[in-house]
Amino acid sequence: MPEMGAHRVGPSGEDPSELEGAAEDGQLLEREAAVSAVHLALATARQGRSATVFVLGEAGLGKTSVLHLARAAAGDFQVVHAQGEAAEVALPFGFLAHSLDRAGWPELVTRIPGLPPQERAAAAWYRLHRWVGEDRSRPILLLLDDLHWADPDSLSLVRFLVRHPPARGIAVLAGLRPWPAAAGAAAAELVAGGHARVARLLPLSAAASATLVGSLRDGADDGVAMPSAEIEMCAGNPFLLRHLARRIDASTPADQGAFPVGAQRELLLARFTGFEAAQLDYARAAAVLGVQFRVAIAARLTHLTPAAAGAALEALHGAGLLRTVDPGTAAFTHTMLRQALYEDLALPVRTGMHAAAFRLLWEHGGPAGEAAAHAVAAHLLGDPDAVAATERAGLDALAVGALEAAVRWLKASQQIAGARADPALVLRSAEALQAAGAPGEAAAACRALLSQPELSRDHLAEANRLLGRSLFDLGDADAAVDCLRRSAGLAAGGRSSPAIEALLEASLITLYTHGPRRSFELADEAKLLIDRKTDPFLAAWVGAARGHARMLRGDQGGADEVSRALERLPGGGGLRGLHGSAAYGPRLVQLQVCKFTERFDEALTAYQVAVSEAADTMLPLAMSLYGVAHADTLSRLGRIHEAKLILTQARNEGYGLVSRTPWATVGLAHVHFELDEPDQAAACCHAIESTLGAEGDTLPLLRFWLWRVRAGLALQRGDADTASTLMARAEATADSSGVIEPCAAPWYSVAIDAHLAAGRPQDARRVLDRLDLASEGNSRRWPRAVSARGRALLADLAGDRESAEGLFAQALEWHRGLPMPLHEVETLVTYGAFLRRSGAPARARDVLARAQRIAAGCGALRLERLAAHELHAAGGRRRRRGSEPGLTAVQSEVAMLAVRGLTNAEIGQHMFISARTVEHHLTAIYARLGIASRRQLRRLGESGPAWADKPSAAVLASEDDDTGAVPTG
Repeated sequence: MPEMGAHRVGPSGEDPSELEGAAEDGQLLEREAAVSAVHLALATARQGRSATVFVLGEAGLGKTSVLHLARAAAGDFQVVHAQGEAAEVALPFGFLAHSLDRAGWPELVTRIPGLPPQERAAAAWYRLHRWVGEDRSRPILLLLDDLHWADPDSLSLVRFLVRHPPARGIAVLAGLRPWPAAAGAAAAELVAGGHARVARLLPLSAAASATLVGSLRDGADDGVAMPSAEIEMCAGNPFLLRHLARRIDASTPADQGAFPVGAQRELLLARFTGFEAAQLDYARAAAVLGVQFRVAIAARLTHLTPAAAGAALEALHGAGLLRTVDPGTAAFTHTMLRQALYEDLALPVRTGMHAAAFRLLWEHGGPAGEAAAHAVAAHLLGDPDAVAATERAGLDALAVGALEAAVRWLKASQQIAGARADPALVLRSAEALQAAGAPGEAAAACRALLSQPELSRDHLAEANRLLGRSLFDLGDADAAVDCLRRSAGLAAGGRSSPAIEALLEASLITLYTHGPRRSFELADEAKLLIDRKTDPFLAAWVGAARGHARMLRGDQGGADEVSRALERLPGGGGLRGLHGSAAYGPRLVQLQVCKFTERFDEALTAYQVAVSEAADTMLPLAMSLYGVAHADTLSRLGRIHEAKLILTQARNEGYGLVSRTPWATVGLAHVHFELDEPDQAAACCHAIESTLGAEGDTLPLLRFWLWRVRAGLALQRGDADTASTLMARAEATADSSGVIEPCAAPWYSVAIDAHLAAGRPQDARRVLDRLDLASEGNSRRWPRAVSARGRALLADLAGDRESAEGLFAQALEWHRGLPMPLHEVETLVTYGAFLRRSGAPARARDVLARAQRIAAGCGALRLERLAAHELHAAGGRRRRRGSEPGLTAVQSEVAMLAVRGLTNAEIGQHMFISARTVEHHLTAIYARLGIASRRQLRRLGESGPAWADKPSAAVLASEDDDTGAVPTG
């Protein structure tokens, strides 16, 4: 039977001289390897890195003692200590929450009204990870004692923290038993992945056991022989050996050898002999309640008077069996003492005491999870109070994002209720399952509910909507949309808002799975249901979603519809999305539309507003969505290093946000490609393909970027046919999905280069005609620059160099005033190569030198290498990297603002980046300029920015002359 009881936090309260396995001099016997691993972890954290050690061993082998030694050696650390108990499995984030709160860490158990459960779970991780990653003067030591009793949600947080540690010093030291198995499995997974080490504690040898017993005996010099049989019975367990030493000292010579060999539990139960019946009853009641318990509940469970209960507590405390936690709470001094008493109770007695404990706790009004654990242990099938308690425990867990706890309790509530389970309870259980990553179980629960006769219209609508979400998670988007439309039809007969939301959800699903054509149709259906009673936010959101789909389809009126919707948006509501979610809200549409229409200043402002809206609640899905979208904006602006930081952060903080990981990963693939890191770019592409599959045309907006990077990599290795084939797939997918807007899916320029490199000019011409048609009726410059560059290449291929010259001039004119430097460099490199081949090397050198400067200023190493290669071929001098202490354009701006006296926060606000990103840039600036402080930077800048216009030059991979018309990476 699992342990029950109240939550236990903080240090265990053991006297350091009572540490398991410690001899009289305080030294741990035969624990050198574990102690060494702990000291190494502390040393690693002092160096600003992360380290994790799992101290694994059976009960009583000294895990807590090793952690105590670690704490004693960590005087320069900020220490947070969490100690587990089986009761914590019953409480949302029970293992971590209260310990972190005591240490000033962010509150994990936070109710965020209106958010879906999955986002609440991610919010807990987000707050923890951000807090751990804050700059502070001391490293962190996170001591996790008895991790095997951690609740599943806390264990998930620990696993994710170890796998994705912050970029600062933190040591995680966890003690755990092999059973329950969940923590051990998590530790094994982390050790196998190279994220942690394990230190296994084995039983003491016979010699060490005898040494320990001898050193602990009060009468060690009385000539009494060591009872070898009893020492052998303790099986090298330091905790049992300590109790054996006490027993020897307390016994008479006639008692020696009376202890039955092989009965380890009897050794512990012997500690309770000699107590009065009432005192022993109190101890048994406490054992049922848990390692830690409320003294008043234990007294009522034994029906003792306050005086008798107080006397029992005092006697057990005086014997060293219990300790005081706070005025109303006590605890056993070791879990093995409690376990021995608990297992000594007959099963019917235990069950009855659990039932009585449930009634007392439920009436007392404590945490529902605490009472619910006793209801389950008592097997109170059909009991209305037990149903209510377990349901309340599940809903409480769901409210704070403790998804695994929610699933556990809501399932238990259904089992207790049996066939009489309320449909609302079944729906909440399905909601928890879907959010916890079990869509198959959620779908089965919804289908079972839908098969019931006489289900209310509201329950039918909600069950269909939950079934739709679950089917979407299972990869069946078409069936998901059918369910959502069915839900809308059921809801429309009564309330319009649920129907509008269901159609809007279906519209968003199809936007990302199939493209804007079907998405627009569903958003249009939702618009028809809007009336004067509709929530203004919901009406604005429908307009934004509908306008977004129109724009992606190439309808130039879509951007105007988005603008009108945002004007109607109630104040402070831009972040809110479907069913309270922070996902896909109107503010995200605003950012995307501004970016696609080349209104980059507005896109940066929209991001800043969105971040401000999300800052108070620190919602990770919102931050991830906006971060990934903002990183794309930064990449277009040539700020690829900033984009890389944001995308890496979005991927590492993706706890519970599996749907966002591919988008961050494809963004990183593009950034790695531009940073001339083809292996990393290919690895990112492979990670996406292993999840989604390399074939298929679902998720078109994601696949456009994936194929764009894959085609670029193919061109780089000289495989033009593969690149051309990939771009043909992109074109076909654009047709099937309805994605016409060239700025939303910028595959056109790569397609033109790929087709020309593969000797397929007719395909390149078709793409150009398509691009020109999509650009009609708008004033966007980038598509026109791409078109002019592509037609210049076709003219050159046809031998019409005069037309080619004019078209290159048009392309560069379109680039003028367009802050998309990487695309400008591509045009400049192509133009420079054309001039070199046309017999104008001097002009070519000027153009290519300019391209190289721009690329170097952006840190775009791929383009810098290409420009340098062409410059060398045109007879220009090649500058070696490292010959000048130049800064990138972003670093120069940060340096200038720092010289003016702005703080990191002020610089970040000015540049639309975080203070942490500013600090990252300053660190790089100091290293590049050979200085060590902001003061030195200011002195250096007083005589003018000596670092300005000093870009680094690429180290060329090859000096071969490239006579092709198209730069191929």
